[in-house]
Amino acid sequence: MNKIFYWLFLGMGGGLLFSCNQKTINNEGSLFKMKGEKIIYLDQNTPPSCFPVSSFSSCDSDFVAIYNRYEKKIKIHEYTSGKLVCNIDLNKFNYVSGIFVLNKDSIFVFTMPDKNLYLFSSDNQIKNKIYISGENGSIKVPGMPDINFGRPVIVTKDFWYLCCWKIGQYDDVVKGRRDRPVALRINIKTGEGTYFSGYPEDYLQQNLGRLNYYEISQAFDPVSQNIVYNFQASSVLSVYNTLTGKESFHSVRSCYFDTVPPPFKNFTKDVGDSNFYEKYYSNPIYMDIYFDQWRKLFYRIVLHRLKKPDIRKGAGVIFEKPVSVIIMDENLKILGEHYLGTDYIYTNLFINRYGLHILRKAKGEDFAVYDVFEYSPKIK
Repeated sequence: MNKIFYWLFLGMGGGLLFSCNQKTINNEGSLFKMKGEKIIYLDQNTPPSCFPVSSFSSCDSDFVAIYNRYEKKIKIHEYTSGKLVCNIDLNKFNYVSGIFVLNKDSIFVFTMPDKNLYLFSSDNQIKNKIYISGENGSIKVPGMPDINFGRPVIVTKDFWYLCCWKIGQYDDVVKGRRDRPVALRINIKTGEGTYFSGYPEDYLQQNLGRLNYYEISQAFDPVSQNIVYNFQASSVLSVYNTLTGKESFHSVRSCYFDTVPPPFKNFTKDVGDSNFYEKYYSNPIYMDIYFDQWRKLFYRIVLHRLKKPDIRKGAGVIFEKPVSVIIMDENLKILGEHYLGTDYIYTNLFINRYGLHILRKAKGEDFAVYDVFEYSPKIK
């Protein structure tokens, strides 16, 4: 099947900026508007559930990279024409744990169990390979890299910055936030890695379970050189400046709830899987954060409460949770929060000069429909 991309402009409007204590769901008068949709027709081997690895621009053209985990191939399309410009085979790797495409000449792949981070180009030429042991004598609970579109490899002149996390509860050794770092800085020339930063203080001694709450995401503003870290169980965002090494903290709360309640504060450490997932899906979650370099905005993805999650459905039940997007300026000032409801696959999104693209839940298997949103500030 030929792959075709096209625009359908809908001319739709949107909702009023939410005050912090507003609980009702109402997008009337919103400055965050759906401006159209992007339909991507896929080949028979690439279902809509294949997530974008990233989007990027080069020579005034825009590209979308999609990873087909069934074929173990990265497929890079030119955005406007839909032409497949690269088809990168990753079958030479035993197990691909994470992928991020910065551009056609800088593709990152992290593999397990060999713990290697590869940098290679679209012609499969390996440009760098770094072993990440996940061990550090001075760090109590070092983590392993987690890379994808929501957890990009941030590239500066001399370093790569990666999100890191490790499953499990370690109350016996974690006494401060830096005992359990969330980031890894790798010297590009030497390959030496340094762990830094950590979870917010409200994570400590809260018995958050073994898995999901410890997964973080990061976004990078190349102008200020700030990396912003998002934590699923906290309103707090951590900001690390790569030039100064200074770290600051900002509370960015959803207008729909005040806190994410610690799920197991009164439980013992050993919580069963059924209890964990019931709590995880029932409570709200600050899921991911992204930076829009064209509009100088941050987007924080918020998952709302699910009253009666059917955990028999497995991990897919999380996509039944309603979704909203907190829009912030480059200083993390809240500009509004837009409620999206339950019609979207929040993990499948990308950003380019045309706007924020979020995959709509679709019935078809041979195409993917992205609604395109853009924040339009009022002109004073």
